[in-house]
Amino acid sequence: MKSMNQKHHKVRAILLNVSKVSQIGTINIVVYTYSIDGKKEITYFPTAIRIQKPKFNKGIVKGIKGSDSINNQIQEEILKVNDLIKKLEVQNIPITKETLNQSKEKNSYSFYTLVQLIEFSKQYKEDNNKNKNTNSYNSLILNVQELEKEQNKTFKISNINQKLINDLLTYWRKKGLKSSTQNNYLRHLKASFLVLYKNNIIDDSFNRLDYSLKVVESDLPTLLDSEIQVLLKSKLANTEEMARIKFLIQMMTGLRFSDLDQIIPKNIINNTINIFLEKNEVPVKIPVHNNLKILLNSVDFNVRDNLKININHFNTVIKKVFKKLELNRPIQTIEERDGLIITKNKPLNRVISSHAARRTAISILSELGLSIAEIQSITGHRDINSVVRYIKISDNHKIIKMNQYSEKFNIR
Repeated sequence: MKSMNQKHHKVRAILLNVSKVSQIGTINIVVYTYSIDGKKEITYFPTAIRIQKPKFNKGIVKGIKGSDSINNQIQEEILKVNDLIKKLEVQNIPITKETLNQSKEKNSYSFYTLVQLIEFSKQYKEDNNKNKNTNSYNSLILNVQELEKEQNKTFKISNINQKLINDLLTYWRKKGLKSSTQNNYLRHLKASFLVLYKNNIIDDSFNRLDYSLKVVESDLPTLLDSEIQVLLKSKLANTEEMARIKFLIQMMTGLRFSDLDQIIPKNIINNTINIFLEKNEVPVKIPVHNNLKILLNSVDFNVRDNLKININHFNTVIKKVFKKLELNRPIQTIEERDGLIITKNKPLNRVISSHAARRTAISILSELGLSIAEIQSITGHRDINSVVRYIKISDNHKIIKMNQYSEKFNIR
């Protein structure tokens, strides 16, 4: 005879978190437990199965191609939960919401990798019409995979902790990613965790992690005239030569690295580059000055695929280029570690990245007297404040301008 606190249970497949837009939801295996006094508890075991609500009725998928296969997957998920319940019963552990939740890590999503979970989150947002641009999620996934390769491990649910965040931040700093890119990845990572939480896959401990960047300030360099001349007069080979040319084109146009591949003959009209910026989705027109024309003429557009290189690889190669050309001027960086502010001098070849070319272009244009609005029309920044943050006035330029200012006083 069952004791007064003994519970019986039912296991069912139900559809949860259904989007109002797409009508797509996530299949959950739920366990209903009932005590003798009639108190009901519900425990959720999410699956990776997503289906439209009209195609799912009473635990069965109908009316779509491959429905038999999907129903088999659902039965496999139910079997996993039933096996878990049997293991608890064998150990004389009562079947309660608490004991089931404690055992979740041994079941359901525990064997999914972090990459698969981020993919799930990306798909969830697409289904709910909240994520039209998947590039950032794809880049985040690539970065997680690269870190896994470096550490020779595969991240899972149990790895969603502060160490994971710290390891990612360290890895991104080593790659030379700018702060805005790191923040963008962190935002998408946290958004992925939120989706997992809403789908009962993880608890809310991810909200207590520290996602702040540890770098307080890094003096993103602008190149000196002498350094620009070294780059112009050098001739390298293969990938390093490709990186040198791309860096120079970026510096001569002020464009982002991601927009360089748009500089092709059909987009150069009346000696002007006419392109639509990928990030800001705005059109820009950049006059092709004589030296830029010479550089572009050195590129064989018929084999332009040979010039293709992704941003992460480029930043690695351009560091090698600067090291080979002995462009190693000390650059001051300021970092926060364990609450301490640490100032370091690092050689230019270790901190250089594609964005330094863009900052150099903007700073030179400013020194030449172009207004902020004029620079904005070339770079395509959304607002003037964004342009101002890029400008770094050289010491020599300040000396010249202050000497000109001094003449206003004419003390004899």
